[in-house]
Amino acid sequence: MRVHCLVLLAAAIVSATDAVTAQALPEEQNLSRFLRTHKATKATQDNSEERVSFAGIEFKLGFIDDILEQMHLSSTFKELLAKRGNAEKAYKAFKVDEVVDDVFQSSQWKEWAEYVKYVAVRNKENADEALAAAMSVAYKPDGLSKMLATAAKNPDTIKIATTLENAQQSRWIRGGFTPNAIFKTLKLDKADDIFDSPQFATWTNFLKTYNIENPKKVVTDFEVLSSTFGEQKFVKLLASADDSPYAQAMNKQLVQSWIDDVTHPINLFARLKLNEGDDLLTNPILSTWVQYMKAFNTEYPKQATTMIGTFTKTYGDEKLALMIREATKSSDKKVVEFATNLQTAQFNQWMADKKSPKEMLKVLGINSHKLSETPLGGVWRAYNKEYTKKLAGGDFAFQP
Repeated sequence: MRVHCLVLLAAAIVSATDAVTAQALPEEQNLSRFLRTHKATKATQDNSEERVSFAGIEFKLGFIDDILEQMHLSSTFKELLAKRGNAEKAYKAFKVDEVVDDVFQSSQWKEWAEYVKYVAVRNKENADEALAAAMSVAYKPDGLSKMLATAAKNPDTIKIATTLENAQQSRWIRGGFTPNAIFKTLKLDKADDIFDSPQFATWTNFLKTYNIENPKKVVTDFEVLSSTFGEQKFVKLLASADDSPYAQAMNKQLVQSWIDDVTHPINLFARLKLNEGDDLLTNPILSTWVQYMKAFNTEYPKQATTMIGTFTKTYGDEKLALMIREATKSSDKKVVEFATNLQTAQFNQWMADKKSPKEMLKVLGINSHKLSETPLGGVWRAYNKEYTKKLAGGDFAFQP
């Protein structure tokens, strides 16, 4: 008779008592509560041991122990039962920690799983939830999530993966854990490329279940991520995953939240700390700001602003011109193209402001006698050329 029969027998006997399943504990706590056993001594066992009725016959819970003696169990299994070994000790005793690949298909894991479930049922606990808890301790919640994702792809282990995934979700719900707490439990606040990770899939499933179970306390994924990372880190996270449909949808929500708050692009520019450092044109979150600026200008045309206007107000003509010049030397063709277009916009702004090449020498801090020695000498020459081309009759063909 296989060990699995023990679990079924124990489940049948325990179910006859109509016992209430105990609440699951978080991973950080010891599993002793899940694996507690009846501690009545042999001298008082006959009088104090709980009795149950099944199929019209009354049994003592110790009856299961009597059956064990008649079954073909491994010596390790029997020894652990005799010593009331918990799941953590059993994990090492069955040498599950030595299994490297295909854990769920190993004989070590299968025997350990049966042991954990047997003890849980005997203690009137949910067997699958007890195993999920034990697995979480052994592999950590995030590690277990990865294991289940892999197991779900294998026809031989998909049933195990589904059962454990559901059990994990159930014990989190019954344990009163919030989406924010589980997000951190799965270490998603420290993960890279989180949107494509198994842990994120586990978390989104939990979020759906949580909201179904708590209709008056609905929590959104946007709320959890934005509060966990903070605005700037959240924007960076979305920008780094801009090829992810999930991140794209989240980014739209972010932009809309700014629109709803009527946040002016110039204020948001500073809030996102885009006004700090010299890497503006290669900053990954700049594209998000530009996206917002366009949306803002459409929504509030009377308060519209421009990219070059915001950059100039923040950095000034000279520093911005230098930043653009450096970006044109980038090995990234997209950065070069962006910088070139931005330089054209800057020149057009200068001409719109009627700044002559002669005036721009002073604005850019250039000594007309040392054009070749200054980094912005080439920028000035390019502007002088454009000015001459577009403003014929003005102060063109200026020779310093």
